[in-house]
Amino acid sequence: MVGDCFLEFRIRCPLADAVSACRRAGVHAGSHSVKTDGAVINVLKGGEGPPLLLIHGHPETHVTWHKIAAELAREYTVVLPDLRGYGHSSKPDGRERQVNYSFRAMAQDQVETMRHFGYERFFVAGHDRGARAAHRLCLDHPDTVLKVCVMDIVPTLTMYRDTNKEFATRYVWWFLQIQPFPMPEHIIGLDPEYYLREHLGVQGKTPGAVTPEAMAEYLRCYCCSGTIHAACEDYRAAADIDLEMDEADDKSGRKMTAPVLALWGARELLEKCGMSWKRGARKLHRLPGKPWTVGTFSRKSSQKRSLPSFASFSEGKISAMRPVFRWEMWQFTGVRPICGHPLCVPSNRSTRTARWTDSTTRTTQRSASRSKRT
Repeated sequence: MVGDCFLEFRIRCPLADAVSACRRAGVHAGSHSVKTDGAVINVLKGGEGPPLLLIHGHPETHVTWHKIAAELAREYTVVLPDLRGYGHSSKPDGRERQVNYSFRAMAQDQVETMRHFGYERFFVAGHDRGARAAHRLCLDHPDTVLKVCVMDIVPTLTMYRDTNKEFATRYVWWFLQIQPFPMPEHIIGLDPEYYLREHLGVQGKTPGAVTPEAMAEYLRCYCCSGTIHAACEDYRAAADIDLEMDEADDKSGRKMTAPVLALWGARELLEKCGMSWKRGARKLHRLPGKPWTVGTFSRKSSQKRSLPSFASFSEGKISAMRPVFRWEMWQFTGVRPICGHPLCVPSNRSTRTARWTDSTTRTTQRSASRSKRT
């Protein structure tokens, strides 16, 4: 099974063994180190179909997608990078104003990584810091992004402009990690395991959402001085040079031109997501009728619930809802599903063909068919 092997890439067995298992199952998967202009990016790539870039958040790695990557690899070529400073990617010096950890630098990494694999245009989905990098990617490289899904964030400029006591209390790392070196690094470094577990506990609202295997991998990668310092540099950049870039875009009226799908959890302090992205994007695909009653992470949901959209697919939010999640992604990207599960494909859609087509191609084909009949 594709799902049984692709997702073992990092957390259940050594990476090399997992990649071999994927190949035996007919899934093209492999680990890569891609040298960009300012970093060396660790990447896992697998599957076949249209390219889909998935960008993780803080304090995780590409393992955050481990519950859904296999599902997506059935229909997409899935590219899973570690952001610079995180996981097994390099951790460059921040330089003046932490420019090397700006979202502009991270976005450039993604463009160069995708170009390394031969993709000039691609779908993007990002969660948390990854969604902020995706936001900047859409602004700086609009011609590369087909469509973008941003999960559990509002624009960084909005977050700092609208900060209140509730936000500052709940998301303390937004203000701890921007403090000058070495104070936050020292505090976190005293007990990084405690800090990471508490951080994920605040973000997640469902016990057990982060599997023990995933947690072990996060701890292994995070509990070192290099990663802790890089993560702080990331937040320092967001509160300084990134804000300057965002303010310039805001003043000039510059917006994302790619279609945007904005999703969030109902238990987050991000209920203002919708209006924020309406102001920041020219083509907002749609918003959920109501968000899922979960936080940033969730263990499972019932198939019987009718959800207009998935709130976030970082760390899962799938399990029983996996087919519904897959249909939402297909519907947004325009990729025709292969799976014939009744929850994946409405009854009025045929799955007898497994051609890769986008929505524009299908519209053209239907128009041509009608012309022939007339």
